[in-house]
Amino acid sequence: MILNSSIEETNYYKKNGYVIFKNIINEKSRLDILEEVYDIFNIPNSIRGNFKLTTKYLSKLFQENFAFYHGAAKAANHSIALNRLSVSKEIIDCIKILGLNHPNIAGRSVIWFQHKSIAKTENYHALPAHQEWSNMQGSIDGIVAWTPLNNISTEMGKLKLIPFSHKSGLHPIKKEASSTYDLTIDPDFLNEKKFIELSVNPGDLLLFSALTIHKSGINNSDT
Repeated sequence: MILNSSIEETNYYKKNGYVIFKNIINEKSRLDILEEVYDIFNIPNSIRGNFKLTTKYLSKLFQENFAFYHGAAKAANHSIALNRLSVSKEIIDCIKILGLNHPNIAGRSVIWFQHKSIAKTENYHALPAHQEWSNMQGSIDGIVAWTPLNNISTEMGKLKLIPFSHKSGLHPIKKEASSTYDLTIDPDFLNEKKFIELSVNPGDLLLFSALTIHKSGINNSDT
C-alpha cells in the first residue's frame, strides 16, 4: 500500500502493526554498509555487487574457515555504516511520524545473513515466528526498523508477519528441544494462515511494532 500523508501512515501503522515508507533510505547509506561488509569478509573486488557469487564465496569461507567467517559476521554487525544508518535522520523522522517523539535505542543494529549454506542450523537462515519485544525488552510502544540491502525475491524468502497481531500483547513462548532459538512463539497460539508476505525493496523502510508477530521466509535460491 502506498500512503500519501503522515496521518495515513500513522493510522495504518496503529491498525496493522506495521507500515512501509517507500524510497526513504539514502542509496549511499546502503552501499556504504555493503562496502564495509565486503571489506570485513575480504570479498574480492571482482565479485562485489554480484550477490550470487558473493553467496558462493561466503559459503566456501563458512565451510573452510568457520572461525574467520564467524568473527567477520560479528564484526559486520558492529560496522560504523550500519550504526550510522540506524540513527539517521531518515529513520528517526519516520519513527517520529508514528508518534515516538523521543526515540531511544533498545537493541543494537543487526545484519541478517540468510542462506542455508551459511547456517549451522535452520534457525540461522529461517527464524521462526517471534516478537522482537521478547529480546529487546523495551517500551510497549517500541518500533523495529528493517530495510533490505539487496533485492529480495519470493524464492529468496521475504519477511512475513501477521497484521493486527500487535494488539494481542505478548504471546507465550515454547522452547523446542531441537531448536537453537529460545524465543519461538508457541504454535498453539499461532494461526499460520494469517501470515502475509511483504515486498520491501532496497531504499524502503519497514517499521513494525515490537509486538508484531513475524518470521523469516525460506530462502530456496542460490543467493
